[in-house]
Amino acid sequence: MIDGLTEGDFHVWKHHPVSKLYLKYLDDYATLLGRELLDRWLAGHITLETEKELRGRILTLTDLVELQFASIEKFYQTEEENEGTSTQVITET
Repeated sequence: MIDGLTEGDFHVWKHHPVSKLYLKYLDDYATLLGRELLDRWLAGHITLETEKELRGRILTLTDLVELQFASIEKFYQTEEENEGTSTQVITET
């Protein structure tokens, strides 16, 4: 439980019609950016900086779409355990 919200609450939110539309939008937007990235790359009109930016945006959108309650729970448990100290948030994938 996090701030009074349970995993069940999270699933209700995730399956609410508004949330489903929002998550679909994020997923569709990530797909569009991926197509744009590929098209620009194939045409030879992309810089390394732009490629990295678009890749980062696509990965962030994908992370949001695939977010699970357990990930949120783990984040806040780690934060509480390390309160007052710096923690590593970035993980290598």
